[in-house]
Order: sequence, then C-alpha cells, then structure tokens
Amino acid sequence: MPAKANPIPDGFHTITPYLIVDGAQKIIGFMQKAFGAEYTHEPTKRPDGTIMHATLKIGDSMVMVSDSSEHTKAMPKALLPIGPRSLEQLREAILQARGDGLAVSTSGSRHSMGGQQFGAGMVLLDTRDLNRVGTLDPGSQTIEAEAGIEWPDTKTIHLR
Repeated sequence: MPAKANPIPDGFHTITPYLIVDGAQKIIGFMQKAFGAEYTHEPTKRPDGTIMHATLKIGDSMVMVSDSSEHTKAMPKALLPIGPRSLEQLREAILQARGDGLAVSTSGSRHSMGGQQFGAGMVLLDTRDLNRVGTLDPGSQTIEAEAGIEWPDTKTIHLR
C-alpha cells in the first residue's frame, strides 16, 4: 500500500493565512520591515505586474499573499493580525504601519458584538496579551491598565 500523502507541506502549520489584498507589495514590505518576513516562494506575477502568489515566513509561520483580481476579490476585513507582547512592540507596529501608509485597527479582549474593531483594509493590532493591571487610585476611582485587560482581571487589584 502506498504511503498516505501529508496534506500539510513541510514547514507549514495546520492553518496558514492566505491574504488576498489590494496592494500586496505594500503589505509584503510591511511584513518584511516589521517582522523580518522572508520569501520562501518569490512572487509569481500576473502580466499586469500584480502579485498572483507569494509565500513568506515570519518566525516559524508561513503567510501567503496575493493581489486581488476580477476572480479573487480582496478580503473585506483586517489585512494582517499582529499580537504585540509589549508596549514597545505595539508602538513599533503602529509607527511601521504609519510609515507604510497603512491604517490601523485595534482589538483588545473582543468586547464588540458586531465586529466593529475589524476595519476594512487595515492592520489589526490584537492587544489581548497586553493585559497587565497597573495602579488603582481610590480617590478618583480609576485603574491604570493595558489595552487587553478583561474586567475580571481588574477585580484582583484591590487584593494587593
């Protein structure tokens, strides 16, 4: 009996994002500058010069990218989810997106019921990992916390 084919190519994970966008080269440039993305498959271009397919590696993950066409329309939601793990990484991602002319949408712990935080054609900054509680000021009844904080986490601050 022949060996069963592996449906997941070497170097890939179970799920691989495929971004169909308007302006693939701009998105690729952003991924290269912000995350050190490297081509594993040089762009295949259409006759009009737009990107039909490119594969990039970020860390140990693959991302595939192409320009939209009459047959494959651009995705209507966020272009690239980014999960900064520190305030400095968040700052760098915002500055890089601004420098590349890309709009930014943010999402903390997903309290939106209608998906409003997912702007069309934007880089999505997922701040769930920025969930540290800072200080409590009983006089003004305020808590200083990072953008990904969830309400149950704020209740622990009074125990300190």
